[in-house]
Amino acid sequence: MNKIIEFIEKSILSPLLSIEDVTDISYNGNKLFYMSNKNGRQESEVPFDTNDIKNFIRQIANLTGKPFSFAEPVLDVSIGRYRFSAVHNSIARYGDKEVVTFSLRIVRSEIVALNNPYFNIPPLIELFRIAIENQISIVIGGETGSGKTELQKLIISLMKVNTRIIVIDNVLELCESQMFFPSDTNMWLCSDYISGRSTKQLINCALRNNPDWLIVAETKQGEIIDILNSVMTGHPIITTIHSFDALSIPQKMAALIVADLPGFTYSNALEAIYRHFSLFVHVRRQVSGKGEIIRYIDSIAIGDGNKEIIEIFSNDLNKQKFVVIPNKFLKKLSKMKNFPTFLKYFVKEK
Repeated sequence: MNKIIEFIEKSILSPLLSIEDVTDISYNGNKLFYMSNKNGRQESEVPFDTNDIKNFIRQIANLTGKPFSFAEPVLDVSIGRYRFSAVHNSIARYGDKEVVTFSLRIVRSEIVALNNPYFNIPPLIELFRIAIENQISIVIGGETGSGKTELQKLIISLMKVNTRIIVIDNVLELCESQMFFPSDTNMWLCSDYISGRSTKQLINCALRNNPDWLIVAETKQGEIIDILNSVMTGHPIITTIHSFDALSIPQKMAALIVADLPGFTYSNALEAIYRHFSLFVHVRRQVSGKGEIIRYIDSIAIGDGNKEIIEIFSNDLNKQKFVVIPNKFLKKLSKMKNFPTFLKYFVKEK
């Protein structure tokens, strides 16, 4: 692996990788771009030609032992703190030309969310601490690049030092921040292409390893049933999912259950989600007028453990709003440890 990392860091991308806040580098078949947290997406001025790009991709394929050809047109690999994905010229086009394209994600070991005032909001940090203490499973939703993994890292870092955690990840994003997590954190790298290493198999294995918390980097179809079973057997989970807002997260999860178990009705699936998951957090990404990338928690919803869910926090960057909590929700919430501390930030129903 060290040889591959050395190749990437000494490649034509070296000038871009040296920029501290660059998170992504991509090539669309014609131009090279990079994503900066401060300046947004910018066209690169690094000189290159088409052969440079093709040789770069080919070398990564060779070093990782992965096929990249007409028959296998997608190359998707994780190397240390890098996630690389390339598309072959058999299917990629720029205008009428056959081209190759690629995207490189750079994972930073530090927990960026700790220094983000839109994530590190004291009342919400207190909410996450209380959720951890009460072993309440948390689902984080949002679009790609909105900061789901960064918030996941922040929440894990709040856990007590002797907490036993098993992390199941496929791109090493969480693994890079292990130094900030409790000392008994176990990192497992999953792969749907290698026998015995699928997310589903590793979740089942994790339950036999007596974790206090199971962290699944991302919930996808084929895994949701095992995630639900984990929570039902007393092993709380923190995971992420693609969603539109906090209120729609349970709906997305229920849809995945129905896709996995066609005999299961949508209403039954939704009821199971509401019964076993109580905290849903949504994050969003926005580009400021100056081109700066702003990632923030835009909504949080809680369930009553039965069939209802309400939004208790919203944020549009101009105003943070803590919403009135109905009395019927208070009955369940009042059983939580340190609940009064949490409640002081919110308004009770009269």
